[in-house]
Amino acid sequence: MAIVSRRRFLVIMSLHLFCKAATAETHTVGGAAGWAIPSSRTFYNEWAANETFAVGDKLTFVFTNGHNVYQVNAVDAGNCDGTNPIAMFDGANMTITLTEEGEVYYICKNRHCDLGMTMFLFVSNGSAPSTPTAVPPLLATVSPPAPPASKSAAPEVRSAGTMFVGCLFAVAAAALAL
Repeated sequence: MAIVSRRRFLVIMSLHLFCKAATAETHTVGGAAGWAIPSSRTFYNEWAANETFAVGDKLTFVFTNGHNVYQVNAVDAGNCDGTNPIAMFDGANMTITLTEEGEVYYICKNRHCDLGMTMFLFVSNGSAPSTPTAVPPLLATVSPPAPPASKSAAPEVRSAGTMFVGCLFAVAAAALAL
């Protein structure tokens, strides 16, 4: 009997982890523009304001040679200072997994931060959309743009909800089958 219970536990945990990974989203930073010198200094913050980020999601930075991605704290982001980064990503295009809830700041250290290659985003714990408690000084003058007409929030929520319900049924079916 203990073997059956242990097997059931392992199957349920495996399905839970699979479902959690399946609901994570991949965001291409800047959309079609990628990670490049933008048309406005607020471009990346406006892009991030129209996205919802959760722990487990992935950020894909698409860029050409001459750019990089540095994760920095709020003060360093506001000063475009990459001398004490939390993490550095040099080289070709990359994907970063968001592992912690809270505020995250990215810059391009190659003097492109001053030209607008800087981004703030807030990562929720994944249970419900969340917003930062205070707007960082760096973003105080940025008002989020209206959502694009071609992108509706409803299908995205429905898709995540459908995956969650599907995973829930898979876990329940596995538990009953054992």
